[in-house]
Amino acid sequence: EIKEKCEELNVDYELILNKLENAGIKREDAALVLIASLFSFDYLVTFNRKHLKNNKNKINEVLKKNGLKKIEIVEPNEI
Repeated sequence: EIKEKCEELNVDYELILNKLENAGIKREDAALVLIASLFSFDYLVTFNRKHLKNNKNKINEVLKKNGLKKIEIVEPNEI
């Protein structure tokens, strides 16, 4: 489904992952971020404050620059 969604939206999955990595996001976290954006998740819930929550602005900047939807990154107690 991820591959199909990328094709549908004309998104280069590897390119976006690399850009997120270059912004300091770990690759496995970058994959979660991209999936959340592609499928318009309401929230990406994480305990990972250091790598995700604290980098929310950088993450959304990369997504926006590449024509993707911004995501809301929250901790479980924020839902």
